[in-house]
Amino acid sequence: MTTLTFSSLRHLLDAESVEQARCLRAFSKTELAREISISPRTYTRYLEDGFPIGIKQDLSKALSVPADFLTNSHPHMFDSTNINFRAGRKATVSHREAAIANGNLLTQIDSRIRQRYTTPSLDWIDLSHETPKLAAQLLRQAWGLGTNPAPNMVHLCESRGIPVYGLTNIAKDVDAFSAWEGTRPFIFTSRKKTPERSRFDIAHELGHLVLHHNTKVDENAQQEKEADAFASEFLIPQAALKAYLPKLPNLAEIFEFKTTYKVSALATVVALHRAGILSDATYKRRCAALNQRGYKDGEPDGMPHFERSRIFDHVFKKDNPKFQSRKALAHELGLPQDVVNAGTFATRLEVVG
Repeated sequence: MTTLTFSSLRHLLDAESVEQARCLRAFSKTELAREISISPRTYTRYLEDGFPIGIKQDLSKALSVPADFLTNSHPHMFDSTNINFRAGRKATVSHREAAIANGNLLTQIDSRIRQRYTTPSLDWIDLSHETPKLAAQLLRQAWGLGTNPAPNMVHLCESRGIPVYGLTNIAKDVDAFSAWEGTRPFIFTSRKKTPERSRFDIAHELGHLVLHHNTKVDENAQQEKEADAFASEFLIPQAALKAYLPKLPNLAEIFEFKTTYKVSALATVVALHRAGILSDATYKRRCAALNQRGYKDGEPDGMPHFERSRIFDHVFKKDNPKFQSRKALAHELGLPQDVVNAGTFATRLEVVG
């Protein structure tokens, strides 16, 4: 193995940063080696001995990261063993690694914002010993929501000291994940589906944070079922269903309720069935009717845009005395521009269709 001297280290790239960028872009090692015209064996050797500075530009172009990203170190706060992914069945290991790398980089933005601004302190309850339904009810009570519709979920979490960041499109099959950095919780979410789905994803991750803190991620998806049950009760309280809907609600009444509570029609029907308001047979008929109307793959007449962040909208508002553009922040931290833009909800996404 090559012996590295102090002088030679100055001419090497940061191997961990190269690997983080590779994961961020969902490349395998073989694919990245091919992109920069080296053999997989050479790539492996570079991992052990160091990446020569001469391939910095090739790596920067292949990985769509600033060249300086590859010479600086970046934090690795999260690992897959402590992360609950809300991921589709098609989510591959590379997509999950991309999401983790994305989240690790976004902690740099979070640290910078907290250095410059006073943000809400954590208002969180350990509800790990409660059932998902009761946990949702208790958190609603603690946060003063009663049976009212949950407000903007990004604002709500931020106001309780739980930052919410966006993921780039590369980890397309990872809907969301949550993780802790020490005593600080984070929620990361993609916005590739509907605004209603995004609200449910955030509520789902909130469920993980209060139900499964310091709990090893299980292998049989029981925690996912519990987080789903939490999210359903948090966004669609059973008490509200019984108070505001008749004993056998028709589709028009379901649509009115789901619009008021900013949830999907299918999630409302599932909650009605879970509450015992809809029988098995009626539940199946309502689902079939919704599927025929296009609610299986979308949310016709749903929310017109995704919920935004009050913190980001303030930080990046031009008349803010401390204003710094997203481009300047990306340059200062040496981060890819798309990571900063997606992470801070740069664009007001409108729902298509």
